[in-house]
Amino acid sequence: MGGHWQFENRLGVGHDFGNFELSLNLTHFSNGGLQQHNPGAEMLGIRFARKF
Repeated sequence: MGGHWQFENRLGVGHDFGNFELSLNLTHFSNGGLQQHNPGAEMLGIRFARKF
């Protein structure tokens, strides 16, 4: 990504179904334009959690 500073933006939505949770998250990492231009990196995550 270049540079000493990295930034993260995250957007997520989820729902609690009682015994389990389900969420969808979009994350973007970049140097925030502080160094040479780079496209950064995007990640899409799905989270499933069961309560015990």
